[in-house]
Amino acid sequence: MPLGLATVRGNHDRWVGDGDPAAMGPSDRYAFDALDEAARRWLRELPPGLTFEAEGVTVRAFHARPDDDNAYLAEDVVGGKLALVDGAILAGRLGAAASAGLVLCGHSHQPRLLRVAATGAVLVNPGSVGAPAYDDPTPPQPHVSEAGSPHARYAMVSIEAGAVTAVEMIAVPYDWQAASERARANGRPEWAHALATGFMA
Repeated sequence: MPLGLATVRGNHDRWVGDGDPAAMGPSDRYAFDALDEAARRWLRELPPGLTFEAEGVTVRAFHARPDDDNAYLAEDVVGGKLALVDGAILAGRLGAAASAGLVLCGHSHQPRLLRVAATGAVLVNPGSVGAPAYDDPTPPQPHVSEAGSPHARYAMVSIEAGAVTAVEMIAVPYDWQAASERARANGRPEWAHALATGFMA
């Protein structure tokens, strides 16, 4: 919280920051109980999106879609897994955000580096720092998201003279076995497996 970094609110941030603990799933309830009111207020007050200029490039940042923090942007559910959508669907979901030079998003936990053909925008989803796989029972149908490895992921974007000049998608090894064991000790064997492998099964 004290770093002062530009941060956007995601769906779980919203649920934990402003939700009813009795209605939360086990992961959100665990986070709710672990945070004090000041931390939950910080989550509540995060913006759902940001627009800013960086070295002459307009950057749009949001968690999932510009207008919905709980809907996939670059993926649809196909056969119980996430599949990349075509460029026209992606541009339609982005709406006005497609006119930015750089779009930063997350939500699917799938590392993606895409170019929006209609506008030339670069879209970066770095993947997830701490949840390489999950299952989701909500519509349109139950599905899984799997990165395929337990690495922590982030991205570095270089901008020079009004253009994105490089994007590094970075996967970092860490002690994922310790994280897995902690999940198991907290009664979450499915998270233990996901953290150790990057897969749900």
